[in-house]
Amino acid sequence: MPSRRLPRLLPLALLAVAALASSTSPALAASGWSDAPPMRDARQDAASAILPDGEVLVISGYDGNGDADSSEIYSPASGTWRMTATPANPRHAATATVLADGRVLLVGGWVAGRATASVQIYDPLTEQWSAAADLPTGRQDHVAVLLQDGRVLVAGGRLEGGDWTGTAELWDPATDSWTSAPAMATRRRLAAASRLPDGRVLVAGGDDYSAPYLYASTELYDPATDSWSAGPAMAAPRYAGNAIPLADGGFAVAGDSGGFATVERFDPAIAQWRPGGSLPVDGEKWKGVALQDGRLLLTGNWVTETVVQDLATGSTVASFPLPELRMDASFASLPDGRVLLAGGTTRAPAIVRTARASIFTPPTRRDPDDADFSTVAVGATAERSVTVRNSGGVRLWIDAIALAGPDAAEFAVVADSCSGSTLAPNAGCVVRLRLTPSSAGAKSAELTFDDNAEGSPAAALTAVATTPVTPEPGGGGGNGGGTPPADPDTPPTNTPPTPGAPPTTAPPVLPAPPASAPPAGRLIERFTLRRNCLRPAADGTVRVELGVALARTEQLRWRLARAVGSRALKRCPRGSGGGRFSGRLVDVGGERGLGPLAGAATVTGRRALRLRLAPGLYRLTVRADLGDGRRSAPLHRWLRVLAPR
Repeated sequence: MPSRRLPRLLPLALLAVAALASSTSPALAASGWSDAPPMRDARQDAASAILPDGEVLVISGYDGNGDADSSEIYSPASGTWRMTATPANPRHAATATVLADGRVLLVGGWVAGRATASVQIYDPLTEQWSAAADLPTGRQDHVAVLLQDGRVLVAGGRLEGGDWTGTAELWDPATDSWTSAPAMATRRRLAAASRLPDGRVLVAGGDDYSAPYLYASTELYDPATDSWSAGPAMAAPRYAGNAIPLADGGFAVAGDSGGFATVERFDPAIAQWRPGGSLPVDGEKWKGVALQDGRLLLTGNWVTETVVQDLATGSTVASFPLPELRMDASFASLPDGRVLLAGGTTRAPAIVRTARASIFTPPTRRDPDDADFSTVAVGATAERSVTVRNSGGVRLWIDAIALAGPDAAEFAVVADSCSGSTLAPNAGCVVRLRLTPSSAGAKSAELTFDDNAEGSPAAALTAVATTPVTPEPGGGGGNGGGTPPADPDTPPTNTPPTPGAPPTTAPPVLPAPPASAPPAGRLIERFTLRRNCLRPAADGTVRVELGVALARTEQLRWRLARAVGSRALKRCPRGSGGGRFSGRLVDVGGERGLGPLAGAATVTGRRALRLRLAPGLYRLTVRADLGDGRRSAPLHRWLRVLAPR
């Protein structure tokens, strides 16, 4: 499959600004990257491990002056970092292997200018390190794999004397001792390795300091026979990436440092490599994780985008801009399906180690029911329920709902189990809506969602409002001669809402296109904010950075509204329910132009707004200007402005 290149990102209308501070991870859902709280200490090339409870342990690393004498744990439940014990010998370029009992084995690495033989064990129950038996000789940039019997295989890398090696050793947790295993046929550093379903270990690629330098070859270690054999070669030489475990027991590898922008996966059923398609950008040291729907999230050193790769079709299905260029960051899957990126080296513009952390929320699909209220008399009421289903393969985070469209003011939400919810695949939630038409004629509106399914449709709300008929004298009674309720379950006017439902509060309503204009299609494929929790700079302004992907080139319009009476989000939000609020929206400055944006659904155009805003919660809306007063369907994002320091 030929390599496909994404168009160059459109430049931001940049202004010279001070760096913006973000105090905690955002809860407002949107697919793509958002800021998480930073680590306390900057670190690059740190070892990391996912603990049994889903927390992420990040160990030591290089801070620019030496090895960071600290370790930190990220809690997905609270969205925060906490300090934990540090190994006796801080290091980078080590491996961290989760053992069968949940402890973490830290092996080797680079300490004070040479490879170390030090081995330490971290116990997550006590959050303490203890010494284990040292390696027979120090090594770094090796592979370490947990075997089915609980032992750990360590192979390849670079020895403390500086030589590349193909030697291998086995650590036994029962005796805390190392024994020599046969050496690989090829010395390899920075290879990828994974345990296969049959218990063997496949070591793929790697580099050497002499020709051919990079390897496409692989080797298989069989613990039953304590022997190595040649494995199937990859289609391209690769090194410095990771083995991405797949649900079928195989694994995938991507790119390398030699410009091979391709993906391939090892299929254990046939013991062969299969192509996984081309990547849209070149990068170094590609790393990735498998998302819960089986697709891959991939990123490389010094690339501007992360890509979602579908192995089944061999195609890139989405790309998302990174918050900043990074090298040698820690990359970990979280239990809820999101992905953590922490630390590394950045260019800001000088090369510097960073403590910054980011969270990736994968995109999914939402399938809401439409609601046809049929015929309703003016002044009467009718109710309908809209069921919203997660039809994708990853979780759906719904932070807020809103009504939009020409007749949105005549609809109201009377019950809502969707806002603030997290839906597993195939799960659903329900919004109960009430229509009280104030005039006769066709009625239409949309129920929109602030979630990570931006490409999915809104729920269409339709009805026909009729003028009540005055009965003839002596005529039938019924409902007074007026139009009967559209639904037998619909309560008549002044009937209390459904028992147990929250008090009726009309949700915020967006201004709509003129009623005479035909409804426009969803031309905006994706709308994101680089940061949705901002603190004003010294001059009292905030810089809001937007990313918008359009189906075709259009002029963009934007509108800002402030949430008044909000009971939530007094600070930067936490958790998945941060977008829910009780109150009303007040327009701030009216609709304004954002300028033209070139259309290409695979690329995100970037714009920046400099605004002077009081602390509070805001909703930013973008639409495409279609001419003649018409606008495309809106997309919304929530923005929190913090108090100045």
